[in-house]
Amino acid sequence: MLVKYSEELIEEVRSRNDIVDVIAGYITLKKSGTSYKAKCPFHTEKTPSFSVSPDKQIFHCFGCGVGGNVITFIMKIENLNFVDALKLLADRVGMILPEKDQDIDKKKYRKRKIQYNIHIDAARYFYRNLKNSEVALRYLKERKITFETIVKFGLGYATNHWDGLYKYLLSKNYSKEDIAQSGLIISKQNQSEKYYDRFRGRLIFPVFDLSNRVIAFGGRILDNQMQPKYLNSPETLIFSKGYHLYGLNHAKNNMKNRQIIIVEGYMDVISLYQYGIQNVVASLGTALTKEQARLLSRYAEEVLIAYDGDEAGQKATLRALDILFSAGCKAKVIRIPNQMDPDEYIRKYKQEGFIYLINQALSFIEYKVMLARSKYSIDTIEGKINFTKEVAQILKNIKSEIEIDAYIKKISRETGIDEAAIKSEVYHNKKSKIETSKNIIGNNRNTIQYKKDKSFVKNSVEKKSAIILAEENLIYMISQDFRLFQIFKQNMKWEDFTDDFHRKIAKIIFEKMENKEYVIPAELLDIFKTEEAGEKIASIFSKELNKEFMEKDIMEYINTIQVYTLQNKIDQLNQNLKKMSKKENPEAINKVYIEIVELKKKLEELKGN
Repeated sequence: MLVKYSEELIEEVRSRNDIVDVIAGYITLKKSGTSYKAKCPFHTEKTPSFSVSPDKQIFHCFGCGVGGNVITFIMKIENLNFVDALKLLADRVGMILPEKDQDIDKKKYRKRKIQYNIHIDAARYFYRNLKNSEVALRYLKERKITFETIVKFGLGYATNHWDGLYKYLLSKNYSKEDIAQSGLIISKQNQSEKYYDRFRGRLIFPVFDLSNRVIAFGGRILDNQMQPKYLNSPETLIFSKGYHLYGLNHAKNNMKNRQIIIVEGYMDVISLYQYGIQNVVASLGTALTKEQARLLSRYAEEVLIAYDGDEAGQKATLRALDILFSAGCKAKVIRIPNQMDPDEYIRKYKQEGFIYLINQALSFIEYKVMLARSKYSIDTIEGKINFTKEVAQILKNIKSEIEIDAYIKKISRETGIDEAAIKSEVYHNKKSKIETSKNIIGNNRNTIQYKKDKSFVKNSVEKKSAIILAEENLIYMISQDFRLFQIFKQNMKWEDFTDDFHRKIAKIIFEKMENKEYVIPAELLDIFKTEEAGEKIASIFSKELNKEFMEKDIMEYINTIQVYTLQNKIDQLNQNLKKMSKKENPEAINKVYIEIVELKKKLEELKGN
């Protein structure tokens, strides 16, 4: 008999398998805007209608209607049941799922569970050490870290003893083999049975996964005698640094404006959090990876990079921008002045000062233009030429001609170089110009389709189909934007959806939005599980509605549903009226008449809107 997997475990398998990477192993995907296109592997077609969304982690075929998340795709492409598909994906990322009927799987699952237990015991050991360490507590006091923050992040201290943690874990009855596999101890050279602690004389930062389990540690020296300054856990059965972000377990519940801030260090995260900037994370002792970028894109619409203001920080920022851009993330750069790091800055200027920096954040292009400007003196002709040429190369990466035009005007004013000359430099590569045109055509096509949808809702003879479309678009809208959710909430309730399935989805979205949680389409598929539900959800969230239209037209969709609902009530009352006998109480008949009149007045008001 198979083990019943928890929702938490299923979500972990799904979230660690990026849908684009998995599907790309079966079919050829081509980037198209924010999504990927291909010919559907589930039916024969000449024109690609199969779409994969990296930010929503779903796929959908507009031709045959098939859709779902990464688990659904594997079930279909490999012809597997849910459990076998889950096991295949788990194996792909090095996860072990338990099975009662296979001793080898039970053993692997047990080892993984042991590692979680070892890490929580190690965290408790480090925390107790911190409470008794004058040097560590003095350091944290100097950094203005409060006791509440220490507890919140589970900070600890590793003493200078060579094998203090090792002996402690042995006393908890863990085997030498399991302790060694945790990465918390290191074997002595040429003495495989002799071990010493990896972390000694360091402030300890436990690393938590999204389920708030301790999976690794980082350690910082408290004097200048030891090197390196920071030391991190190695890769283990439960930890892969390229797939995790420090502080995400806190940040995912404290998003503001669907933004997340990424910094370089543990102390940056902790200080910002303590001063009220709580949507903040850090990469784990490594440059930002594409897997971390994809993880960020699942929780935020916009990533703000707040690396150190020195030269190394600038280089790291440029690398991170490119990775975020390629992952489809909207990114901006928070500039920390005077080569300060975020920790130093917020301790000096507090929350208000950092919010000011957030509001002044530069876009991807603005930051690159700023760096280009710093390299040249535009007081000289040569400097103006070199600066303008570099900016022209930067602008070639922009899809929007309007945005390009705005930058050209700005650069022209700064340098005195004619706009036509700058435009010629931007577009002199014919291929770049063609690609830009293709993108514009693609965007127009989405706009045209959206207009068709609006027309369909407004004019379709088949009213029920129009209502279904209006409800689908509303579900998409309110799940993507808190402001749109608030507009919807002021005018409708989730119970007002006419379709049963839509009501179920809307209820979940309402609960998440009320709790300030984000709606991840792929998670919805894990909740409903059935193939039919998966295809419906994929169809809804594969829409690419223009944000400008969404803000303008949400009331039109709300109005459409309200009109439909009122008309239904009036029709029902008219039916009731026909069935009522003239011999019945005249007051009862008159009451129905009055109700119909009042509803018709409301209906006319809505139609007038």
